[in-house]
Amino acid sequence: MPELKYQSVREALEAAIVSGQYVAGDQLPAEQDIARSYNVSFMTARRAVSELVAADILERRSRRGTFVRHRTVSRISKPTVNWIATLYDGPFHVKMLNHCLSACERRGWHANVVRLAADQQDAAVRIIESGGYAIISLDDVREGSALGRALRSGSDRVVSLSPDLSKIGVTTIMADEAGSILMALERLKQAGHERIAIAAQFSGDENDPEHLVAWQRLFLETYRSIGLDIPLIRACAPLGHSPAEGAYVAVQEFLAANNDVTAIVAMGDELTVGVLAGCRDCGKPCPDKTSVLCLYDSSLMRFAVPAVTSVDSDLGGQMGVAVDILSAKMAGRDSGPLIRHTHTKIIERASVGPPNGRSS
Repeated sequence: MPELKYQSVREALEAAIVSGQYVAGDQLPAEQDIARSYNVSFMTARRAVSELVAADILERRSRRGTFVRHRTVSRISKPTVNWIATLYDGPFHVKMLNHCLSACERRGWHANVVRLAADQQDAAVRIIESGGYAIISLDDVREGSALGRALRSGSDRVVSLSPDLSKIGVTTIMADEAGSILMALERLKQAGHERIAIAAQFSGDENDPEHLVAWQRLFLETYRSIGLDIPLIRACAPLGHSPAEGAYVAVQEFLAANNDVTAIVAMGDELTVGVLAGCRDCGKPCPDKTSVLCLYDSSLMRFAVPAVTSVDSDLGGQMGVAVDILSAKMAGRDSGPLIRHTHTKIIERASVGPPNGRSS
């Protein structure tokens, strides 16, 4: 992709800072003067400066101008990796963010966190189009969207943890989801459960993120492959609301109508919290009457009451693979296959017992 004018201006300003032409605390020329110096439009100069402000290299001071921040040379001289994720603050997403920050720190990279609302992807598009490196974890990316097109063009600088973007050339790291489901089901069958339901989050409209639809399909196929029927608990929570709220209501309604179900697999840690509360308040507490297993482990599952048996998808391992791939891309080396799988394991805790509390 040809270098954009504002990218050239940004790189020239970075070079001026690294060379010592501008040092920490110095005021940059006005954006009109920068535009004249580099023979570009005012808006191009403003965008270049705005990119450097967003990267914490420059700062704008009200009515005074734009100044060089302290310790900017180290930020420029080492790679910046953008963690681009959905605007969620659940324990699972916080854990992913912490793994990203730790992995970048170990490499000596600067990490820039970009949180996106579902319908606001402009910031991610700007980062990718400007040549930035990124690790992404998003609910959905439409191939024909502005972000999808940017990722296709910038696939040599991006790694995806979700969704699967291998079709547009982006290296994707995937947990073994089918294996995770089988592992969860086999653990519950081992405990004696035959009627097992899955609790999944849905937004309550026809625009559910594609990965949830894919999860539902995968679960159905896996469930049926071992000779079981699947009841589905649809926990409807509008965007911006906690999945626990929808799960709490849905589980009580479901168990009242499905008395033979003795175990629930929940797709996510926040969802699991609602499942536990719903089981408790409808007289089928975990683990005495209902066993609960979470498909994504987090600290929330460790501190829940009871502590929840979970599938550990090795988020730290996934992030380690992601930074290894980005390192290879930065060095121009072969980064390997477009799809990488990571392994999962069961973390045993207190939420799985025999059906209805009977002895094993």
